[in-house]
Amino acid sequence: MAVESEGFETAVEFPGGRVENSVEIPKDQLGKAAEARLGDARFVLDELGRRGWNLDKVGMFGHSFGGFTAAEAMLDDQRIDAGMNMDGHLFTDLGEVAGCGLDRPVFLYGRQEVKPGKTVEHSPFTDYDPTWGLFWKHQKGVRLILRSGHPDNGS
Repeated sequence: MAVESEGFETAVEFPGGRVENSVEIPKDQLGKAAEARLGDARFVLDELGRRGWNLDKVGMFGHSFGGFTAAEAMLDDQRIDAGMNMDGHLFTDLGEVAGCGLDRPVFLYGRQEVKPGKTVEHSPFTDYDPTWGLFWKHQKGVRLILRSGHPDNGS
């Protein structure tokens, strides 16, 4: 099962065939976008439970803003047992997971970015994204990091 929230993806098709194309979300609206995505995750889990699905082993992953959403959803919802953040900044101004960590396993998957004269890794051990280092410091559950050799966010 996949959850797509309109606005970030190329397009989202709704039941009945309506298609909403991607729009750039202004920075001052990212908080609303985060709340909507977290609400979407809760709604899907609630609906699956209501329909009799076994929610004993639930994992959630996301790419970019979806990676932030997965980690933040784990903080808010104990039904999510494990998570994966694929190259997503952990916005400290939109959520709390970076400063709290989690008590469940989280896998961070980061990319390399080629800058003039050097290669920078998205990792808890570099200053590329301080939110990953903050999260790593506070993470209480199992943690794993893997870095991709691909130099873009879409890898």
